[in-house]
Amino acid sequence: MTTIAAVKKGKRLCLASDTLTTVGPRKEIADKHVSKKGKIIQIGPNYIGATGHASWSLVLTHYFSKKKVLEWKTEKEVFEVFTSMHQQLKDKYHLHPPTLHFLPFESSEFSLLIINRHGIFEIEYSRAVRKYSQFSAIGSGEEYALGAIKSVYDRMEDPEEIAKIGIEAAAHFDQKSGLPIHICCIDLDK
Repeated sequence: MTTIAAVKKGKRLCLASDTLTTVGPRKEIADKHVSKKGKIIQIGPNYIGATGHASWSLVLTHYFSKKKVLEWKTEKEVFEVFTSMHQQLKDKYHLHPPTLHFLPFESSEFSLLIINRHGIFEIEYSRAVRKYSQFSAIGSGEEYALGAIKSVYDRMEDPEEIAKIGIEAAAHFDQKSGLPIHICCIDLDK
């Protein structure tokens, strides 16, 4: 799977991811085995990190290339964008979500972290959206990343370094996450 972390501190916001891709038992390391740099894509003024199948970056990039992309400001706007996208994922991209009777809503089969000048947004598989004021993490190593970030957040100032610490912890303990780190940052006062 993957680990993606977002950290906001002061006037800076960063999104970081590990770069390991696994295909069955095979590991593919970014810039070594595959040309892909990482798991973060830029869609207009938004940076998006996706967990789930490796094809999500291609699907999201293709889907949004056909749309006018705005900077999403609220949880409601993010929810509306990704809820309207869900049916097109099924019709155009052949998304085939499994039927899980314990879930009240059909899954979009991804979890996303989005950063832009308005904050950190998380979208769950069921399209539930949350906005975070300081930090968040998703993916198979999220517990390790969150613990590491929490342990240094109040003592460090640079959100890029804090996010890196989170991803490094996940890569150390989670077998589905690995280095190097891919990171994108936004200066909020520009």
